[in-house]
Amino acid sequence: MSKTKEGKVEVKRIMKKFSIKRSPFMERVFSILILQSIKGNPAVDYKIFIFTIWNLLTIGLDMPALAMSLYDLTRTKRLSRDEVHDMMKDIHGWKLEQHHTELTRAIRGIESTGLNLAGFQMFVLKNKLALEPITQIFDKMFTKTLGKARWTALARKRQERWEGKFVDLYDVMADMKEETGFPDHVISLEQYREQIAKNIKYMAEVEEIKRARNNPKPDPSAEEKKEEVTKRRKKKKKKKD
Repeated sequence: MSKTKEGKVEVKRIMKKFSIKRSPFMERVFSILILQSIKGNPAVDYKIFIFTIWNLLTIGLDMPALAMSLYDLTRTKRLSRDEVHDMMKDIHGWKLEQHHTELTRAIRGIESTGLNLAGFQMFVLKNKLALEPITQIFDKMFTKTLGKARWTALARKRQERWEGKFVDLYDVMADMKEETGFPDHVISLEQYREQIAKNIKYMAEVEEIKRARNNPKPDPSAEEKKEEVTKRRKKKKKKKD
């Protein structure tokens, strides 16, 4: 990954490097990086980039765990039915309601108490389509960086570092900042929530445009012309009769 003269990495280059298209889910993934470039600076500090990619990809080998980190913004260590629905909608877009009926039924079947990590992992195991598009993107990221075998080894070291306990993205950022001071400008969970809210609003507008393109409304003027032609034909037919 190339850097600027100031030792920074541009967010657009990151997206292009991994052939990633903007989507609500991937917005959440890269919001940690994007936050560093909000104030007119399109680049991310290289150390922040390395730290964040390590944080994302070592947890990303367990995709349900990564997804839970991104959507459990209340830090309850559980996903509610609505949070799972929001996640699936962010991943599959308008196709969720129109084409993925089995997945939709499975979401409705989630109990009111929600799912802990083990429960969500089981949900994904039973509904393989759930995280499939995201898994494919992360497989590319593994391949285009260190390779899956190397990331698997790093993920094991991550587990050893925290004695086998599940630590999400924010646990790691908090521990690293407290223990070493690196990076000294790690974003807070509140900053992340604010950025997600902005991204959700933006992507909702994009999704609405896509929905309109896929389900175009009939042109009123065209309908009127069609009716006029039909009336003329009927008049001509009456005259002949």
